[in-house]
Amino acid sequence: MISVSVARSVRGPTTDPDLIRDAASGDWPWRSPADLARIEQQADVLLAVGRGVVVGVFAVVSSVVLGDEHRIRFELGDPPPWARPLVGTPSPTELNFRRGERWPVKLLDTEIVQTRLAAASEVLLVRGHRIEVTPTGNLRVRPPAGCTVTVLPPGGSGTPH
Repeated sequence: MISVSVARSVRGPTTDPDLIRDAASGDWPWRSPADLARIEQQADVLLAVGRGVVVGVFAVVSSVVLGDEHRIRFELGDPPPWARPLVGTPSPTELNFRRGERWPVKLLDTEIVQTRLAAASEVLLVRGHRIEVTPTGNLRVRPPAGCTVTVLPPGGSGTPH
């Protein structure tokens, strides 16, 4: 899995998906031949991260190395189904970027993220509403822009909170 920082180009998960895809595809710097080899080896899924939030996720279809410039560009496709729920969530800690960080590319074994997703929570998407049950049994609801959430006390009667 590759994580790239798109904070300069993307303002959040509601940004136009084509803009997110264009920003995420590159041209990403590689520092050494060893870095390039690691990037190519782990280029299966790409997370576009902006300000600590996953704003896009894509399958890496192919890559083109721009050798003279020490850069790599990715051709991106639709994400695998297991990765779609990552959009709009905090980036995995190892794939976060700190302000001023020099290299806007991070790598992590995809199986680590898949394992965490499977253990972390159950997610349901209903008409754009993201409903998540955490491993501790708490409920998180993220409505789409312009929608609200009403919470009722146990038993379903009474005044909304």
